[in-house]
Amino acid sequence: MHNQCMTFFLSILIPFCFSLSQASIAASPSTWTLVNEEEGVKSYKKIEDDGSRTVAFRGEGIVDVSPIRILSVLSDTDRSPEWNTNMKKLTVIEKKDITHRIQYIETRVPFPYKNREVVVEIKTTWNKELGAIIIESKSVEDDRAPKDTGHVRAKIMYARYTLKPINDWKSTDLTIEIHADPMGNIPAWLVNLFQKSWARKTIAGIRKRVVTPGIVDLPEIRTYILAEAKRLGVSLPENL
Repeated sequence: MHNQCMTFFLSILIPFCFSLSQASIAASPSTWTLVNEEEGVKSYKKIEDDGSRTVAFRGEGIVDVSPIRILSVLSDTDRSPEWNTNMKKLTVIEKKDITHRIQYIETRVPFPYKNREVVVEIKTTWNKELGAIIIESKSVEDDRAPKDTGHVRAKIMYARYTLKPINDWKSTDLTIEIHADPMGNIPAWLVNLFQKSWARKTIAGIRKRVVTPGIVDLPEIRTYILAEAKRLGVSLPENL
């Protein structure tokens, strides 16, 4: 049962890879406590002061591809179920553009628990001061989402991916953070216990996905990067 719970909780978190203030984005890493370092990923935890029963987690690791490729993978909602195997349903409720969408996700959960669902708003921005691309998401209410599904509505207080290009845009210094609660009758201690491995498993999943045959940079992501670089006055490698 514990293994099933771990699969369940990770399956909820992994699809929600994604607004908050710039001050929160740039929060000092000293507020995080190191949990472990494994497979080239440093994992941290933090107790938020919002009264939540769950702990926030953070991971840091290098991925040997450009931020464009990672952003392409995270933005390709049509192919998300290919690597999020516990994802049962993903519906894009509204796509304002490649950098801003609202989506509904249903995730399979082992018996005896009910499937989880979440409605999230996802935004992508380029933070020039940090020299990084930020993907952020949080739970929102939206009348267009499916109703009376019988599933348990999970809550994403925040999720944030920070993609900082390194090695002349050939690699990415990736930081991921999440504070979430699957809600329902799963004990908080069990949620926090298994969520400790979320950062390592998520970054490992991204590392594998970005080099999968057939995975390419999305043209609209490349167009966004080029346009934002021009707008912000950021120099890009000639062979990007």
